[in-house]
Amino acid sequence: MISLALITAATVTIMPTPSFAQNQFTAVLNGASVFPPVTTNATGKAVLDLIGNVQVMKYNVSGTNIKGSNVHTVVITHSTGGRFTDLVSLRSGTQQGLTGNKTSGSMVGNFTSKDITGGGNIPGFKKDMPSLVKDIINGNVFVKVTSVKFPLGEIAGKLKSGP
Repeated sequence: MISLALITAATVTIMPTPSFAQNQFTAVLNGASVFPPVTTNATGKAVLDLIGNVQVMKYNVSGTNIKGSNVHTVVITHSTGGRFTDLVSLRSGTQQGLTGNKTSGSMVGNFTSKDITGGGNIPGFKKDMPSLVKDIINGNVFVKVTSVKFPLGEIAGKLKSGP
């Protein structure tokens, strides 16, 4: 009996933590993190929280020194260096958020696996939340804000685990 209990305890302690055990991801957004880097006074922050049993991602993307009316897109994108593949569009030219004649603003919302429209060309990537979270943990996911003046990105930042 005692040896069986020790084997069971050892099995439990060496079990790997699922890759989606992290539930908050953040990125500091700036022009230096865009590819190719740009010179801009704009900065920002992105906070993503995984909620709803790995089914829903809540986001809050904020920016300063961006003329809101010039923001074109806000996307979650994959990159392993140089080329970006958009995964989730949080804001297109017709959506609300980070708009108006303010120099700062934020947009808040949620998305699910059905909103992951890109990534089909990424080996091993499935269009679901666990794949997205794994890609974030592997250091391949950025938040990027494009504007009229910077159509390839005015500010961007790599998502990392934690606040």
